[in-house]
Amino acid sequence: MFRRRNYSGNAHEHEDEPSDFIPIHQIRNHTNTKNDASMSKPSLFAYRYVTKGIIIFRSVVAVVILLCILWGCLIIKIVRDISNDYGNVLPRGLIARPKIERHRFGDRLRQRIKKLELKLEGRSPMLDTDQMESPVLVFTFKRADYFERAMWKLYQNHPAQKYASQNINTQQGHDIGRIVGAPIIISQDGDDPEVKAVIESYREAFEINLGVPLYRIEHYRPPEDKQEKSHVESWDTDPKPYQDLARHYGWALEQTFTGVAYDLDAQHDRHISKPPLPKRVIILEEDIEIATDFFSLMNATADILDSDDTLLAVSGYNDNGKTQHVADPKRLVRSDFFPGLGWMMPRRGWDGVD
Repeated sequence: MFRRRNYSGNAHEHEDEPSDFIPIHQIRNHTNTKNDASMSKPSLFAYRYVTKGIIIFRSVVAVVILLCILWGCLIIKIVRDISNDYGNVLPRGLIARPKIERHRFGDRLRQRIKKLELKLEGRSPMLDTDQMESPVLVFTFKRADYFERAMWKLYQNHPAQKYASQNINTQQGHDIGRIVGAPIIISQDGDDPEVKAVIESYREAFEINLGVPLYRIEHYRPPEDKQEKSHVESWDTDPKPYQDLARHYGWALEQTFTGVAYDLDAQHDRHISKPPLPKRVIILEEDIEIATDFFSLMNATADILDSDDTLLAVSGYNDNGKTQHVADPKRLVRSDFFPGLGWMMPRRGWDGVD
C-alpha cells in the first residue's frame, strides 16, 4: 500500500503508485492552476504597501501646506506690526514698537526681524550729548507690563522724534539747542528679568532710532522676608513699601545728579560721550503714560524753574485737570500742593537736601 497527498491536502490510499510519484499530466495541470491563480488574483501584501504609501504621501503634503499657511500668516502679521501700530502710520523715528523677548518662537522671530530692520534702516546719528542737561529718570520695580506701556509713550512722544524724522545731524553742525528729556535713565529696584528685557529693547530703540542714550542703574533690593510679607495687608497699614520707595528715590536721584549713573552702565552698542551734570531732572514712574504735550510743558517751564527760587517743581499732573473743571487748558497754575506723577525738579532742590 502506498499513500500520496492530493491537492486538497487529504491523504488517501493508492495501490499501484509509489508515494513520491505524480503523473506528468497532473504536474502540468497543478503548475498551470497556480499560474492562473496568481495572474487572476492581485497580491494582498503589494496592495497594502501601495495604500500605506499613498496615505503617507498625502499626509506629508497636507502638513507642508499647513506649515506654509501658518508661516504666511505669521509674516503678514509681522509686516503689519512693523509698518504701523494700532492702525496709525508712524514717522521714521518710530518705525515700530519694540517687541519684548518672551521666550516664545513668534516673539524671538519678531525680535530678530526688528534688529534686521534697524540695520537696514541705518542708525540715526547720536544727538549732541552736551545739550542733554535735563535727563528723564524712570523708576521701576517688577511690573514689566505697565513699564513697557510707559516706555512706549515716552518713546513715542519724545522730542527727538522730530529730529529723526527730519534727518537732523547735530554732529554736522546742526544746532537744535537744549534737549529736554535726554538722556534716559532707568532705575530698576531689584533685578526682575522681564523688566530687564523691556529696558534692553528700548535701549536699542532710543539709541539706534533716535540717537538718545539710555542708561540702566540697579538699586539693590534685599530679599523679602516671606513670613513678614504674609502679615502685610496693604500699604495703608504697613510703612515698609513707602520706606523702600523712599530709599530707592534717594539713591537714584543721588546717582543722577552726581553723574554716577552715566558711569554705572556701559552696555551700549555704539560710542556715547558722557553727558554733563544735570541742571534739572524729569521724574517718572513705571505706571505713568505721558501725554503728547508733556515735553513741551517741561521745556517751556525749565527756565522758570531755574530762575524762580520759590518753585520746588513743575508737574504735568493735575488732580482736577478734567474737562468739566478746566476753563482754559493752556493756563499754568501755581499750587502749594505737590501733585507729583510726572514732575521736574531743579538741581538746587537736590543740593539743598541733607
